[in-house]
Amino acid sequence: MLKENPERVTDVSTGRRDIAMIDPRIIKVEPGHNPRDYSLSQNRDHLDELKANIRENGVLQALLVRWETGSKQVYLVDGESRLKSCMELIEEGVEIISIPCQQVRAGNEADRLIIALTANTGKPLSKWEEGGAFKRLLGFGYDTDRIVLKMGYKKSYVEQALELADASQDVKELLSTEAITPSLAISHLREHGDAAPETLKKVVRKVRKAAKAAGLDPDQAVAKRARAKNSGIKITQECYDAIKLALEDAVTTKDATTANLAQAAWDLFSKVK
Repeated sequence: MLKENPERVTDVSTGRRDIAMIDPRIIKVEPGHNPRDYSLSQNRDHLDELKANIRENGVLQALLVRWETGSKQVYLVDGESRLKSCMELIEEGVEIISIPCQQVRAGNEADRLIIALTANTGKPLSKWEEGGAFKRLLGFGYDTDRIVLKMGYKKSYVEQALELADASQDVKELLSTEAITPSLAISHLREHGDAAPETLKKVVRKVRKAAKAAGLDPDQAVAKRARAKNSGIKITQECYDAIKLALEDAVTTKDATTANLAQAAWDLFSKVK
């Protein structure tokens, strides 16, 4: 019940969400708890950006933790990027005495994983990282239907995420840098199996080479191709084929007509954002 004459934030609170300030050095992390892959360059970039923000502003979003009664220790439930950033800053000489944490109740590993997946804090997990978490839930006795119910996803999303979780590190790195899309990766994984990393790299090299020959930025070309493939806009097969042909021809043909055709096709291609 709200107080009649509130004088502070807690007086108008409709519930209790106590925040504890805890030394980050004593927070334990269970091996394999976090499905995020910190070996991917995208996540390393995220940590560097987060470190810069924490260095300037401190930790603004509380980590979720649990208390282990037996060992009498604090264990992380959600917020490993923030914790990693703090620990790296401490190693670099930044003074961090304590960070905000909120205790949650989580009876078993599956419950804790569901909390971490649905916490809506920090950088969202990628589709393939979620797939790794879904694989762990399968190991805890869940089936895909139960995962769908818990997460609120379509079954096709869960199944595709599980496929991507089994992809090689090379494929995940291509996904992480947005050189390819999840749908393209799945297509190659199904068609080429273990050879998918090489066939996908070949696609990326082909786009970069065609773009360079047409006088375009190769990195932008790869990103535009990925956005076009991943957008909700439907491109007719004739349009896509024309773009593909123009860019491929630009690799081997140097005359002005081909160059103009390639540029015109690219201009059309660029409209898909």
